[in-house]
This record gives sequence, structure tokens and C-alpha cells, in this order.
Amino acid sequence: MSEAFIKSAPKEPQNPCVTIGITCFFDTIKILDCLESLAGQTYQNLEVIVLYETLADESILDVISLAKEQFPTYQFVESDVNKSLGAAYNRLVELTTGEYFLQFAGDRIALPMMVEKFVTAACESDAVAVVCPDMTLDKDLEVINSNDGSLLKLLEFNQSRDLCALFAVELLREFRYSEVRDLLALNWHILAAAIAIGKEIAYYPYPLYLSDSHSAFVIDPAKIPKERYYLRQYLSQIEASRWTQRQLNLLLTCVEQLWQSETQKQSQMWQLEQDKNRYQALASQSQAWMQTALETQDELDSLQSQLQQAQAEIERLKAEQQQVQKPIGTR
Repeated sequence: MSEAFIKSAPKEPQNPCVTIGITCFFDTIKILDCLESLAGQTYQNLEVIVLYETLADESILDVISLAKEQFPTYQFVESDVNKSLGAAYNRLVELTTGEYFLQFAGDRIALPMMVEKFVTAACESDAVAVVCPDMTLDKDLEVINSNDGSLLKLLEFNQSRDLCALFAVELLREFRYSEVRDLLALNWHILAAAIAIGKEIAYYPYPLYLSDSHSAFVIDPAKIPKERYYLRQYLSQIEASRWTQRQLNLLLTCVEQLWQSETQKQSQMWQLEQDKNRYQALASQSQAWMQTALETQDELDSLQSQLQQAQAEIERLKAEQQQVQKPIGTR
């Protein structure tokens, strides 16, 4: 009871340092709008780091130069990271001084009080990750719901874009981002790892930012199988001893269901094969009956023809007999 009372008691407001990391590698057209939306955040203990390529073209460098003038409190870090997006994320995590890290795409627009709501959710639930739905801004608003906490559902992975989540920095330093080239669903890896080892995760029910529906971060449907494969590979690297009993039981249940479904499938296939053989036998028998019927019909037709010929012959003979028996007339 005392523990429940302590947990339910209101907690003192917390103000941990939050680092927002932005990679300026793809779309740069909306980066200034993104930074402007972050400048409008009212959270006081906020750090913004923008990572851009040293070998970037002049248009990107011009945008970065303008951003440095407009946002002098932000950090702009040159990087020769030209390997993968995951390597860039890991570099940002190394640079962060905050307790929480939020990877934010350069084409996203933060809604008012986004950071406060992320932090409040994390602190009140002692969560290492806070996620929220993704809302795209196009002709129509579209809300894309995030994962509901089911690891089995997450392993099916059929998402169109990466997850936006506030992560505890200690979690990101334990589970580094995958540096495989061309992967975009990197935050989903971290969330899956947190679920597997039983960490607390908070789900904020409403969107906290707007996302471009034509973003370079949108996952090509043709590449979803690759994203799904590397998500599973990422989880396979976690030691089995660290998995929670609940997640292991769920996976074992899933394996059992798959085994049962395979057994049922084999049984159904065997039954279908038996039915096929029986139908083929019936078809062969029916074909034999049909052939016999056709032959019988031919014989009947032949007999009918012979009977008709015999009747015609009889009629002819009768006619001849009547002609012979006709009396001879007198003159």
C-alpha cells in the first residue's frame, strides 16, 4: 500500500536537459522552418544540435550559414560521416549533454509545448522512451498511430516512416543505432530493444509535431522487407538473459502457434490430397460409366437401325405378296 501511495503521489516538476539532434543530409528546404518551430518551444533546458556534412553542396552550406545567423544558440557541427544515417545518429548521441535525446527530422515542424509534453510523460512514468502518433500535413491531415507495445506486432513491421520518440540517453548509449547503409527505421530498433528487456515506455496519445508526407525519410514499400529483416537482426543481438520472461513467453507462444498452424496446414494438405485422389478415382469411374453408356447407346442405335431395316423389308415383302395374290380380272 505504501508503495502504491508513493507512486500515486504527485511528483515535483522536473527539468532535465533535452537534446534535439537534427541531421541535415537530405531535405534542406524546410530546415529553417524546423529550427524556427524549435525556437518557439517554451522548455527552458533545451539543447539543439544540427549535424551536416562537410562535403555538402553549396546550397546546403548556404542554408547552414543562414541558420547559424538566425539561431546563434544552436550548435552546428560539421561531420564527415558519409556512411549511414545510423552513424550520424550515433555521432549526435555522443555530442549530447542532455539526459534525454530526441532525433528530429529536418522536415518536421514541432507543435507548441512539444518538449514539455514529452518530458512530462517520461518523468511521470519513469519511462526510457516516449512515443506519439505521427501527423502528416498535406491536403488532408493524416494521423499515423505508433506501435501499441506489442513486440510481435512490431516484428511484422509494415511502417511507412521512422518513429519519432524521446529516448533516455543512457538507453541510446547502451543500444547504439544500427549503422547499416540505407536503413531509415532506426528508432524502431531502439523501441523494440526497450520492449524486449522490459523497460518502461510511455505512449502520448496525441501528435506533437507535423511531418512532411513527401519526406525523404518516407520508407519505400519495396524496402520494407529489408527494414523488417534488420529490425529482427538487431533484436537477435540482445542476450537472451536480458529478455523479460513475458516477451519470451509471447515469442514461445507465437512459435507454438506457428508450429500448430503448420501441423494443421500439413493435415489439411494431406486431406486435400486424399480428396483429390478420391475425386480422380470417381472421375475415372464416371468416365468408364460414360464410355459404357456411349457404347450401349451405339449398340441400341445399331439395333434400332437394323429393326427399322427389317420392318422396311417386311413391308416390302407384304406388298409383293399382295401383288401376287391379286385376282386376274376378266375382259
